[in-house]
Amino acid sequence: GIKPRFEIAQTVHTKQQLSQASDQYVVQLGAFSDKTKAQQHLNNLKSNGVRSVYTETHMINGNVVTRVRIGPFSNRNVAELELEKLKRLGLDGVVTPR
Repeated sequence: GIKPRFEIAQTVHTKQQLSQASDQYVVQLGAFSDKTKAQQHLNNLKSNGVRSVYTETHMINGNVVTRVRIGPFSNRNVAELELEKLKRLGLDGVVTPR
């Protein structure tokens, strides 16, 4: 009989696409082992008018950690400016690649 022929699809990214992806930054405002506390922090930020805030959950050394972040921003300078605004609101954070 006739055997079906399968082709493997590959995604190829140009250097420009890769650099754009790596040029995204976020402001991390906290990392919580208690997801409820992370959600409370997120809700507090939203109620204070902070936009583009979200959580990410990761497994780090066998522990679940929920990060509260804002972004992404197109470059580090834009993220740093956002962090300065947040500091004026009494919040602290760190700029990190996405």
